[in-house]
Amino acid sequence: MNSLKPKIVRIFRQIPQRIPYWIKPLLKPFSGFYPWIYKSLYSSIESEILVKTPYNFYMYINYNNWLEREIANGLYEKEYLEYFYSILGEDDIIIDIGANIGIFSILASKKVKSGLIFSFEPVGINYKRMLRNIEVNSIQNIKTFNLGLSNQNETLDINVPKQDPGESTLSPKTCTKLFLKNDQKISIEKAKFILFDQFFEEHMLKKVDIIKIDVEGAEYKVLKGMKNTLISHNPIVFIELIPSLIENVEGNIDKLIDLLIKYDFKVIYSLELKEKMEIDYKNKDYLLKKIGTGGNFVLSKT
Repeated sequence: MNSLKPKIVRIFRQIPQRIPYWIKPLLKPFSGFYPWIYKSLYSSIESEILVKTPYNFYMYINYNNWLEREIANGLYEKEYLEYFYSILGEDDIIIDIGANIGIFSILASKKVKSGLIFSFEPVGINYKRMLRNIEVNSIQNIKTFNLGLSNQNETLDINVPKQDPGESTLSPKTCTKLFLKNDQKISIEKAKFILFDQFFEEHMLKKVDIIKIDVEGAEYKVLKGMKNTLISHNPIVFIELIPSLIENVEGNIDKLIDLLIKYDFKVIYSLELKEKMEIDYKNKDYLLKKIGTGGNFVLSKT
């Protein structure tokens, strides 16, 4: 039964994507039934269960957490993950900043054979879940660190939402609070943060190929702490940018673009808009407009 329920939830979740657009207006009077049935299905699953995901690896999933539920259904940032996986090389050095429970790191481990993944996650509950997910898949090429990255060595308070620890942030308001105005039960957790440039030297890394940054508003701080690495190397950077969160932590999207120009990044690709844009001062107003309220982006120097 435990293996059957996740399959039923996955099939039911994918129904909206499979309905032809011309039928949807006819189903509108019944639209209220779908979320009720769907919630009843996933709520009936115990709080945590080991699931084989559509990505062909196992993860411990809490079905009452929307992010983990979408991972189990194969719909979590689907295009973003597919694009990320498509450019990985077998000997790549990958830095996963804000690794959460390990979805990007574990996916990368399947393709990176002679390289390594360095995964940083400062929030205790997420870090422990990531370790379990790595262990259950018998992965050997991920090095994990219960640390965050910043522009200085420091200890900071992180706001950790009980329902979705993946939204943990240095911002006084989470993404859900900002955009949906939903109240969340929050706990405060102290976490250590370091500079990546220091980490790079201490671990005698020779290169960095891919960087993924998902730090709920601390992107500006992270990029400042990677200055030497980003100037000296040519990594492709996958980054989530939510301007309102950045402003609540440190800096703003305008200053962040200035950093990218100084670091010699040339192109930013929007996954949502399917558009490549040049990064330069002449194009700055256009970039600010296109980034808008935020999204997933890929940065490169070519």
